[in-house]
Amino acid sequence: MACGRAFRILATVLLALSAAACSRPGSYERFVTIAQSSGGVYEFELDLSDTTSTYDISFYTRTLGGGQTDAPSLPLMVAWESPEGVLALEEKVFMRAGGDRGRVEPYRSGVAMAEPGIWKISIRPAEVPEGFSGMGIICKRNDGARQTP
Repeated sequence: MACGRAFRILATVLLALSAAACSRPGSYERFVTIAQSSGGVYEFELDLSDTTSTYDISFYTRTLGGGQTDAPSLPLMVAWESPEGVLALEEKVFMRAGGDRGRVEPYRSGVAMAEPGIWKISIRPAEVPEGFSGMGIICKRNDGARQTP
């Protein structure tokens, strides 16, 4: 009888561990160098499938040899493409270009998409400072942050 109970406990623990191993990661980060960009456009795919969560999105830049603390303003043209391939949003935003250590700046927080799935974000810097090495994106999922009525 005790052996059966121990087996059930072990099976429950293994099931919980396997479920945790299969879950989506809580964040996604990617950096695209100038050489990897598509004609100066930096493209990213974000899995925004979890309809119970919200997402915080930040951009990352690095300027080699820049080392400056008062980095120039960097205008970015940002386009969002839905999982269905429809252009959903185009906007111009500004951020500071990163120095040798790079710079992370928040873009949007609490993002909750009406259409779950893989969204594509294209970022085109309007002008880049000398030594600009590329663009990155950081997307963090906030589990259970979205409330439904």
